[in-house]
Amino acid sequence: MKNQLTIPALRNRWLPLVFITVMTIAIFIVSIISLLSGWQTIFQNLFYFPIILACVYYVKRGFIFSILLACGYFILMAFFSQDFVVLEGAFIRVLIFILVAGVITYLSFVRIRAEDALKESEEFNRGLVENMPNLVLVYDHDRKIRYVNPTATTILGYSSEEMVGTDIVTYVIPHQHAEIAAAIEERFSSGRGESLEVEFVTKTGLHLTVISKGAPLHFRNRPAVLVLLADITDRKRIEEALQESEERYRSLYADSRDAVMIVSPTRGFLAANLATVRLFACQNEQDFTSQTPVSMSPEFQPDGVRSEDKALDMMHLALKNGSHFFEWTHRKMNGPDFPATVLLSRLESGGTQILQATVRDITEQKQAESALILANKKLTLLSSITRHDINNQLSVLMGFLAILKKKLPDPAFNEYFVKVGTSAQRISSMIQFTREYEAIGVNAPLWQDCRTLVDSAAKEAPLGRMAVKNDLIAGAEVFADPLIVKVFYNLMDNAVRYGGKITTIRFSAVERDGDQIVVCEDDGDGVVTGENEQIFERGFGKNTGMGLFLSREILSITSITIRETGEPGKGARFEMTVPKGAWRMAGEGA
Repeated sequence: MKNQLTIPALRNRWLPLVFITVMTIAIFIVSIISLLSGWQTIFQNLFYFPIILACVYYVKRGFIFSILLACGYFILMAFFSQDFVVLEGAFIRVLIFILVAGVITYLSFVRIRAEDALKESEEFNRGLVENMPNLVLVYDHDRKIRYVNPTATTILGYSSEEMVGTDIVTYVIPHQHAEIAAAIEERFSSGRGESLEVEFVTKTGLHLTVISKGAPLHFRNRPAVLVLLADITDRKRIEEALQESEERYRSLYADSRDAVMIVSPTRGFLAANLATVRLFACQNEQDFTSQTPVSMSPEFQPDGVRSEDKALDMMHLALKNGSHFFEWTHRKMNGPDFPATVLLSRLESGGTQILQATVRDITEQKQAESALILANKKLTLLSSITRHDINNQLSVLMGFLAILKKKLPDPAFNEYFVKVGTSAQRISSMIQFTREYEAIGVNAPLWQDCRTLVDSAAKEAPLGRMAVKNDLIAGAEVFADPLIVKVFYNLMDNAVRYGGKITTIRFSAVERDGDQIVVCEDDGDGVVTGENEQIFERGFGKNTGMGLFLSREILSITSITIRETGEPGKGARFEMTVPKGAWRMAGEGA
């Protein structure tokens, strides 16, 4: 931003020197002619011109020049006149010359200091404006842009040459042109103007939202307005996203079929949606919020803990961990209790931590679970009785077969006796399989310590001299069917049966793509090429062919997969992939 100085600097500093020199010589010539002609009073005033010019343009050296010039004047007067009165007058005029030179020199010093200060101020302001992170524009009464800072050209994409001289509304979206024109007129007429939110368009077509704040000033001796534009595009987008998020949250909160309420650990219920009012049989939201979490619960929970104490524990866990999910027994306003699931989520409100509680009535789910458990018990009882009766009849069959073999010792019948005995053994294995298979999924999955599972299975498995190396971390838990201990047992039993010269079986865990891989590997003969998947099929193998089949079924209850990845001749390697959410360290999510 460049303003004109009060006294412009000369482009050629030798020009006044030449002018002063010529003028001084001319004045001395005129003075000599005047003195020769008898004129002693008029020519002296001519000496003021070189004195003034010298002191204005050369300051200190001009002052010295003025003293020398005054002395030259006195010498000239003394040369042409010996009159004491004339010389006295000449001496007084010399003093006046020096005084005038001194005053002008002082004024020149003041002027130069002011010019330097003004120049420094201009350079400072120019540097400040040109390096500001905000957009700066200067426009006149005709809305023509007179100045743009580098930030404005960089952000808008236009060069300074392209923008200077153009109408400022050119860079504003069309429907704001009238508003901008009225604001400019207000600024020039009253010197005031409110901050405006303006949408600019860049050269590439992008829209920028800015806050415009203007102030009147004189730019190059003409009235103008300096406008500071703060880019708030990102802030605007964030505000819009927050507003959209709030509206979406409000919609989900109000329209949710689940009971959603806001609760403070110290002040109780603060708000609730319509589903909450209906679930707890209240008259309205105020009726519900007048209650407390304890008053909407029986005195004791099913585990025997007081509701008041347990509610505080649950809220403390949610505040600590960010959220907490659990089952709870609630009570309606009209009396009946009902089972529910509760999800407590931590929220921030004005620097205070509160909780959002989402409550879902699981009465029907509990009834269905009870009915399913009862049906499973009946089916288990029926299959147990049937299995017992078949085993009894099979024992009778084997007994009569032994008697028949003794009474008919004919070798011709031996082949038939062996086939009948083999069939009876297979029937017995099938019955044993149904007994083990019906236990899968009967009990709910639970968190179990993997290291403990391996140690427990190792105590029961027929290991012989085979060593079990348990490298699983203590406290690492897997969410699985309670029968998962049989999986580890079957892996050890399978290694003993088919591993050949096996000495060690090792259990470990590694992380892969967010999942945990529980590895069981041995140093035996390994699995024959092409049978890596067949070994998990029911009936495959030299024994019953049920062990690995049952293992895969047990693991699949909680989406855990198992596969064999070893190399033949280098030992078997079983990998159990535990998905994210079914693996944790003890204490996490409790």
